[in-house]
Amino acid sequence: MKKIFVICFALLGVMNIHAQYSDRSPLLIVGSDTTTRGEFMRIYLKNNEMQADKPPRASVEDYLNLYINFRMKVLQAREEQYDTNTELRNELAVYRKSVAEPYITDMAVADAILKEAYNFSTRDLRASQILIGVKPDALPADTLAAYKKAMEARAKLIAGEPTHEVALKYSDEAKRYLSNKRYRITGREGDYGYFTAFQNVYPFEKAVFNLPMGKWSMPIRTIYGYHVVKVTEEHPALGKIRAAHILVAFSAIDTSDVRVEAKKKKAEEIYSLLQNGEKFEDMVHLYSDDKASASKNGYLGEFGVNRMLPQIIEVLYNTKVGEYTKPIQTALGFHIVKLISTTGQETFENLKPNLEFRIQRDLDRAEIPIISFVEKMKKENGFSLDKKTLSAFNLMVKDSIRLRPEWASSPVLPRGNKTLFTYNKTAVSESEFAEYVEKNLPRKKYSIDYSLNQLINEFEVVYIRMYEMNRIDQYDYEFKALMDEYRDGVYLFDITNRNVWERSSNDTVGLEAYFNSNRDSYKTPPSIKAMLFTYDVKNVKTPELAKLLKKLVDKKMTFEAMKKEISKKYGDAVKCEHDVYPMGTNKFIDNANRTRNRYGLTPDILSGGTEKAFAVIEEDYPPKRKELNEIRGLVVADYQNYLEKVWIESLHKKYPVTIVKPVFDSIFK
Repeated sequence: MKKIFVICFALLGVMNIHAQYSDRSPLLIVGSDTTTRGEFMRIYLKNNEMQADKPPRASVEDYLNLYINFRMKVLQAREEQYDTNTELRNELAVYRKSVAEPYITDMAVADAILKEAYNFSTRDLRASQILIGVKPDALPADTLAAYKKAMEARAKLIAGEPTHEVALKYSDEAKRYLSNKRYRITGREGDYGYFTAFQNVYPFEKAVFNLPMGKWSMPIRTIYGYHVVKVTEEHPALGKIRAAHILVAFSAIDTSDVRVEAKKKKAEEIYSLLQNGEKFEDMVHLYSDDKASASKNGYLGEFGVNRMLPQIIEVLYNTKVGEYTKPIQTALGFHIVKLISTTGQETFENLKPNLEFRIQRDLDRAEIPIISFVEKMKKENGFSLDKKTLSAFNLMVKDSIRLRPEWASSPVLPRGNKTLFTYNKTAVSESEFAEYVEKNLPRKKYSIDYSLNQLINEFEVVYIRMYEMNRIDQYDYEFKALMDEYRDGVYLFDITNRNVWERSSNDTVGLEAYFNSNRDSYKTPPSIKAMLFTYDVKNVKTPELAKLLKKLVDKKMTFEAMKKEISKKYGDAVKCEHDVYPMGTNKFIDNANRTRNRYGLTPDILSGGTEKAFAVIEEDYPPKRKELNEIRGLVVADYQNYLEKVWIESLHKKYPVTIVKPVFDSIFK
């Protein structure tokens, strides 16, 4: 018997008829488990969104009964200590981490980064630059020297000295160093070419996209060194470009002016042929020196503005889709380029998923909202780093590497108990940092000082985010409700699987016993083997058809022979069928008179409105028991329902249920 109690006004004691009930009011008590009105209605409305304004009482009552069963199952799972199950705990931890991400990230900053990325992606820039190379972990003296060199180059540029001359003298991008202090010119004497969003490191991109046109920047620091940059062009983004070309290539041996002029003349002749109506594809196969693309009608594939020679890109901005350019000279030769398509400037909504994906892969961008969150938390909750302890720790690490160089590949650090930093009045020991260093130091490619400085910054971020993630439940009801719902869902699935689904599949003895006890429920329905002739009275006269059918039946003709004769007279106006019809599957057969002798035409017209039918009933098949191997899937499903029912009954005997009626009634007021 179900032990469900309803508490009415007289039993509430401290409550009275005029009391106001809130979402925090207890609505349901199952064993030791209490559900408030707000918790119940949140879950109800989540599954019944269309009834948010005024939920019908009957609907809420039905759902409450289902919810009671749900709470009982979860309560049993808790009593069976599902919270100690390692596999379930890991699943919950993974889910918690994914759900917590917005709570441990500065979402306002993340949104700003996303919009900024879109703004950059709508523009193509061309720039000139001088790069003074210096490593991120360079000594302060080397970093200062590089900065001074960058400022010296900038001064010459502002004074009007040609960019290519300054680049050859100062820029490490213009030279590729070889052995014995020799170098070769790279061909990029200060011209950085075209680019758009996500085609450079973020510090460079952010600085350059915010530069005024035609002004040399102050040195911009990136992992590559110091950049002095001037934006020389800006265009609406071409996006992804698809193009084909005809190449009249220069000889690697002879690049004399005479030879170049000859190549130019040939390219202009090809262009004239195109102007006079020759097909671009034919010209590709006849004249292009780029054999790789010639086999594909000159197709160059899909590319961005940073993946093509700048001399070509600058012409494409003024080329319409389907058109081809005049010959363009590059270091490779002369190109006649046909523009096939561009994606252009896409809308924010269309581009948003791609931008979000690319931001997550760009660590410089992805870490900005995270660091912003951590800095806010430090200010709100208090943070103090013990620099003396950190210095002593770093010195110990460096001494260990100096004494044992092989140690750096798999470090094992002593576990000190000194406080490294405090956050929200919680002490974090150097031992915890030592564990982080052991796991991450071997992956660092820079100097030990630089790496340790990176590691302490990373560790602070990791620790504070984890600390905050583990306590979101304490101050965010929505997050707590989400986690409770997911946890209970995991418990429900696992305990139902064990008590119902797995058991129904593995308990062959129980399944067979259930089937034998319910054999009469598994029968074939009564069926009739018959010929059925259906027609519409608007197209076929009933007396004529009845006369023809009677004649054919009296001759004891086969169905195929009868169908042939009927088709001769009526064509498709009479539909002829011959089948075994289970009861309930055909309205005409269900209404046929079964008391006549078999193989006889039904004496009455079988009506379905204007559609009518005659039938020739051949055999009557009574219900027949099915064997387990024929319907195993159906029986397993029924056995699951039976196990569920028995289980629910046992839970109702185990856990008392109390519904607080005034609180329940308040839902509908």
